[in-house]
Amino acid sequence: MKELVVFNVVVFLLVNNVIYCEDIEKSTIQDPPPLVLVTLVKETLTNDEALTRLVRRTIFNGFEQGTTLRIIQPRKTTPATSKSSPEVIKLETIRSAIKKIGNETPLDGVILYVEHDLSLILSTPDEILSIFKNIGARILVSSDSTPCESKTTLTTSNGTEKYGNFAGFIGYKQELSEIFTTETSQKSLPLLLSHIYNDKKLRAKFQIELDLESTLFQTIVEDSSKVNLELKLSKETTYLFPTITKKFPINAPVHILQTNLCKSGNSYTYLNALGSYLTPTLPDDKLILSEDDEELPIVALAIFIERPTPFMEEFFVNIEELDYPKNRIDLFIHNHYKYNTNEVERFLAKNGQLYRSLKYIRSKERIKEWAARKMSVYWALEQKEVDYWFSVDSTAHLDDESTLRALIESNKLLIAPMLCSNTEFLPNICNWWGALNTDGFYAKSSDYDFIAEDVHKGIWNVPFVNTVYLVKISLLKDPETRPNFVLGMADADLAFAVNNRARGIFMHVTNEFHPGHLVINENYEIGHLHNDLYQIFDNRYDWENRYLHPNHSVSLSKEYKPLEPCQDVFWFPIVTPRFATEMIEEMEHYGQWADGSIEARGDLYPTVDIQMHEIGFNKHFHEFLRLYISPLQEKVFKDYEVYPPRTDQAFVVRYSADDQRELKPHFDESTYTLNIALNTPHKDFEGGGCRFTRFNCSVVDTRLGWGFVHPGQFTHKHEGLKVTNGTRYILVSFIDPQHEFDE
Repeated sequence: MKELVVFNVVVFLLVNNVIYCEDIEKSTIQDPPPLVLVTLVKETLTNDEALTRLVRRTIFNGFEQGTTLRIIQPRKTTPATSKSSPEVIKLETIRSAIKKIGNETPLDGVILYVEHDLSLILSTPDEILSIFKNIGARILVSSDSTPCESKTTLTTSNGTEKYGNFAGFIGYKQELSEIFTTETSQKSLPLLLSHIYNDKKLRAKFQIELDLESTLFQTIVEDSSKVNLELKLSKETTYLFPTITKKFPINAPVHILQTNLCKSGNSYTYLNALGSYLTPTLPDDKLILSEDDEELPIVALAIFIERPTPFMEEFFVNIEELDYPKNRIDLFIHNHYKYNTNEVERFLAKNGQLYRSLKYIRSKERIKEWAARKMSVYWALEQKEVDYWFSVDSTAHLDDESTLRALIESNKLLIAPMLCSNTEFLPNICNWWGALNTDGFYAKSSDYDFIAEDVHKGIWNVPFVNTVYLVKISLLKDPETRPNFVLGMADADLAFAVNNRARGIFMHVTNEFHPGHLVINENYEIGHLHNDLYQIFDNRYDWENRYLHPNHSVSLSKEYKPLEPCQDVFWFPIVTPRFATEMIEEMEHYGQWADGSIEARGDLYPTVDIQMHEIGFNKHFHEFLRLYISPLQEKVFKDYEVYPPRTDQAFVVRYSADDQRELKPHFDESTYTLNIALNTPHKDFEGGGCRFTRFNCSVVDTRLGWGFVHPGQFTHKHEGLKVTNGTRYILVSFIDPQHEFDE
């Protein structure tokens, strides 16, 4: 049988995490080793991080490049081989390599073959050789629990059916050389080894056995969603528990860790996850960026606003403040919806001319998400000298200005900074998955909380990332690794991840630093004037940063003594001027003010007001009371412990020289009352204030965003003082009234 291909043997240099190769096909080994590890790679090595992982781990365990570690790759396709299937080319490449390497090893030499992307070598050459020789077989094949091909079922000597995992085998050179130099009709490695094993005469001749006890090869197998290797994590250490061999901890029982050829279920994902723990780091892992801005890599920054998103003003502030020169960034923006156009165009008016180049896709162009993402990839390739493509969704708030530099310095082909939501109701919603369920969607990995909560820090190989990630341009240039956002009816994020996994592209997430947080936009309603004002539930962190007074937390400290302008009237900083302005504007936009008559409100002391429930803010205001007012009340009214606070009277009052100017003395129907100033005396109005008649004490020079609380009944009769000019707005709530009501 004529050989279809020849092969290269390459030796590796790892420089800045990049593999450089030297052809040593014609070299000779002066001192033949007793064990040679062989693995097969593709024609190109540019984007093969799995190979980097294998090389690192084997060298760490004492293998030597070019001697005990031999990497083979097919020659480039020629007219003679162009019609051959990949499996045939692979088999013939292995056949040629074993023939050559067999000539360079001693008579009793042993050859170990593994698939580089499906294997981790966890023991030294001496340990592997010793274990193999103690087994007594001449050839040992890794076993599996499920077949990848229907024709590769193996029948053992007692008649039971087993399966070979042909991602790994080990054998003496004499037997392997004979097997791989004998002409055969088998067209793939699994078919060839299955044929020999199932032929009783050939099995006896070559003494070929399956590693059914996982003595040497530990194959990650899957039963539903459980794998047969369990990662045991604690704050102090990490263990790998092999459930077949029942040995503990790692490195002693697990020598060669593999998944099967078909990468079934989560086995491949789990191998990659384990690789994050089991692959040693090297000093040259990180890039060191130049201090000269003009020598920094060029980045194509692609921003995607695929649905209406809250807090876009803060998003663009973070983009503007990235610690990276804008003349080294090409900027691409896709704004799918008109809603956020004002924020986009304000940002571009201020910064657009500072970037190296700019492409802005407006909502009116009606470009779908997958098409826009694909467009950005090809746009990046068109820009001159681009080194990275940086994809950022509108929900990614990069609060750390050094994020882009840190990602570049991580020196990965594809890496995402870990972002999570900061919301009580949505804990640990992050931009990565640690595992997959049987349908290929999110499943919680055993180490998810350890990583998300920073118990374990590092760079992690994960099956899914989205929202923000940095990609080296080499992935974009190669058609086989170029990001692909289409997969049936799947959304672009899922398609991107699934296609990456199918092509063996590693996706990493890092929690080595804290880049920022996620904003949640799935439930974002845009029917109000100031829609972000309603985000106290889904995006509390951002809501507080924008709307909660910066000194509110100071008021809660033990040392803080609140102002008490009148007896049992306590004054606190509560909200920002922006909250006050937007609340006034929201009320005026609604516009249906009660006219201040008794008939309008059914109240003996009516005001010109609008209730919170009328603008759809009732549940939000109750949350506001629970989070920010109740702790203040507990500080000053210590014997009153009703939680959570309730109200059926929460409203904004408008006093005006042209309308209702004042309010007569009255008691509030509440346990205590909240009164927040929404604008400023002597600027927006003259006069006004609140006088407590029993104490003949007035609060007149109110402070914007500050509020006071006071008892509502019996002791604190009060009146609204006359406004003589302008318009005064206050937010009032009668908290815990002494009657029943429907909340």
